[in-house]
Amino acid sequence: MTKSLAEGLFLAAFLVATLPASAPAASYQPLVGVAHVHSTASTGILSLEEIALQAETSGIEVVLLAENYHLQFAYNLLPLPGLLQASKRFPSLTQSTIAEYLQAVEETNRRHPKVLLIPGVETVPHYYWTGSLLGGDLTMHNGQKNILITGFDKPEDYQGLPLVGNSRGGQYNTMSLIRAAPLLLVVAGFGLLARKRERRYQIGGFMVSQRRRPWRLAVPLILIGGAWSAYNAPFTVPAFPPDHSDAGTAPYQALIDYVDRRGGMTIWSYLEAKDFHVHTYTLTRRLVTKFTTKTDPYPEVLLATDRFTAFGATYQDNTTAERPGQMWDRALEQYCLGRRSRPPWGLGELGFHGNDRKRLADVLTTFYVRERTAKGVLEALSAGRMDAAIPAGDIRIRVRTFSLSDGRREAVQGETMVVPPGGTVTLRLALEAHGGTARPFRATLVRNGKPWRDLEATTPFTITLEDTLPPGRACTYYRFWMHPRAPHRLITNPIFAATTRKPAD
Repeated sequence: MTKSLAEGLFLAAFLVATLPASAPAASYQPLVGVAHVHSTASTGILSLEEIALQAETSGIEVVLLAENYHLQFAYNLLPLPGLLQASKRFPSLTQSTIAEYLQAVEETNRRHPKVLLIPGVETVPHYYWTGSLLGGDLTMHNGQKNILITGFDKPEDYQGLPLVGNSRGGQYNTMSLIRAAPLLLVVAGFGLLARKRERRYQIGGFMVSQRRRPWRLAVPLILIGGAWSAYNAPFTVPAFPPDHSDAGTAPYQALIDYVDRRGGMTIWSYLEAKDFHVHTYTLTRRLVTKFTTKTDPYPEVLLATDRFTAFGATYQDNTTAERPGQMWDRALEQYCLGRRSRPPWGLGELGFHGNDRKRLADVLTTFYVRERTAKGVLEALSAGRMDAAIPAGDIRIRVRTFSLSDGRREAVQGETMVVPPGGTVTLRLALEAHGGTARPFRATLVRNGKPWRDLEATTPFTITLEDTLPPGRACTYYRFWMHPRAPHRLITNPIFAATTRKPAD
């Protein structure tokens, strides 16, 4: 293969992944949305109807729902699964309720055409245990290491998710034989009934023989074996059981790949949120022990997993992954070097349950769509045409323009512009505060993971910058990051400028 052909193939693959649109930037319509919202279908306290009404009054046009799905944690006390275990179930969707939920979302959308409710779920792909319950040091790890799933509109897509606790998402192996072992009790019970036992006893001077079926023994065997088998059915086991070993990123990548193959999208949730709780568990009146739930921050998954769509890049906590040179930029650099199949996008993550701690408009994601439909929003999410903001009170600084141009064409967030090596591009940025008020801010324009221009100004704000693409790179990207102490928070997704030149390894 010649060098020029190799470079051409590299550029073609790059463009397929990052150039989803040929429409001009002016043709996109901004829709203000929120991501990661729970209703009464799982752990939320507001119904779908109430969420739609609250969104209308808050000026929110898109709601990405994220209902808990098969949210259950279990600890097997004995080696035989299902025989004796301590478990905790939480309100969540299941295989049997997902169809009803999708129908309810559809009906709510018909009643509230001003708001797009998009169904989705929040999943726990894997968790594992260390320590022992009797020893008082039992710890469950990664119960809050979650992935959000959206873009599915068929029940069967959800029903097959490879999750702990989702039987249809499991597999058959030698452990399945153990789970099916209670069927032997049923077989033994019917075997006993098939054979009549002969009993002889003497009455007076006569010997009497009587044949009877052993009902007292057979019936309990059938009932116990049947109930136990029904509990274990369909005898599948998780590909990554929640035992006493850390499976690494494999369970998460397996879920990402499953969703990706079926046209859905995955979003890493709350990468840097910490979870640590100590719980008391009563075994008997006099025997009380403790166990711990623990999830450490996991921003490294941005580098360790691939083919996911996005991650919660900003939320109401102290986050670092979106800062210049940190995990997000390192993942984007992997992509520019051809070591990652697609770039990860950032969005604002709310985590709304309807209580007093959060308002529906506290964390916003603006989608730039071709059409005002769920399909249009999901296409914008997949393409990275979105930015995220956390308002300061009721005042929100928003992006009016963020684009890259070479004088003939224009690209916006998530898009790629082809520029000859050493070519010049023009970056345009315009910000405004809601209502046109003057609001101070501090921000940084990031180029290839490094601060390029520091900005300290007041809205409304406009800047135009020219840049010559650095040599030796197949792509250069630009993004905007507002300092958390602004106190407004605002981030954009990157815009790429690709050249025909393959970067050095």
